[in-house]
Amino acid sequence: MSGLYVHIPFCKSRCIYCGFFSTTNLSLQDRYVDALCCEMGERRAAGATLVSTIYIGGGTPSQLSQENMRRLFKRIFSVYMVVNDAEITLECNPDDISTDYAEMLRQIGVNRISMGAQTFANDRLRFLRRRHTSRQVETAVKMLRNIGFRNISIDLMFGFPNETLDDWDEDISRALALDVEHISAYSLTFEEQTRLKQMLDNGEISELDEETSLAMYDRLITRLTAAGYEHYEISNFARPGYRSRHNSSYWQGTPYIGIGAAAHSYDVGAYPCGRPRNHRATTRVAPTVVRKGDGMLTISWSISLQSKQAEHVMSMKYSMILPVSTRLL
Repeated sequence: MSGLYVHIPFCKSRCIYCGFFSTTNLSLQDRYVDALCCEMGERRAAGATLVSTIYIGGGTPSQLSQENMRRLFKRIFSVYMVVNDAEITLECNPDDISTDYAEMLRQIGVNRISMGAQTFANDRLRFLRRRHTSRQVETAVKMLRNIGFRNISIDLMFGFPNETLDDWDEDISRALALDVEHISAYSLTFEEQTRLKQMLDNGEISELDEETSLAMYDRLITRLTAAGYEHYEISNFARPGYRSRHNSSYWQGTPYIGIGAAAHSYDVGAYPCGRPRNHRATTRVAPTVVRKGDGMLTISWSISLQSKQAEHVMSMKYSMILPVSTRLL
């Protein structure tokens, strides 16, 4: 069995730390979903694939309209053989969740939500250029519970400039109060070609010292494991029985299919030399989604091969942020 990853690059606004492939040109949604459906059809020629996990990542997948989300999932289920107990995850922003939207997600088969909370301090959310407030995180979780979602994950970040251990303790306490099934926590990183890295290089901010950052990570492990979460990957904690099956497959070498701009695929049997990757500026898939130079994208399933040895090194280095993607320049 395989996993399926679909990259949705659309964001209403771009956060200062994000190095993933994204665009704020929301007018491209219809054409991009057309291209995704075309790509899935083109790749179906290789034969039907049994899929046990589906992960819709981004970008901000919850920026897709209900119509486009339904179209995407209709195509997925028509092309792939999705097992009955498949884990189907969708990344979302808290402020995108409404009762209608959550009900639609349940209807099309989504059974796991991964929500970018990042922090419960509104000043740090504004620093990151996040659109939501801390209260909206709590409201969204309650709304999802009321609709029937029983597998919710939230993302947290630590290591902000000038953040204290007490600040981080408060974020952990707020996260635990939500009683979600899964928590991912990442140290703030200064990715090249991001506004955050520019701010660092220009002396506008300073990186948190390593000693404090490590103390925050230790505090995270201590408090979450004491609360009953299993620490099963570097940055991932889950209630028993709620480990992310899709993300775990990256560590286990399970084949997966990457659909959309900058998505990667992996199947050591089909590609013994490495991991095929969709490029961000090629035109082999029929619908031309974008042209380079005006802020638009194109997608294709052209592949670039890396050596198997290099791939193992890359997968270890970037395991916390896989599937590896690139950013629109």
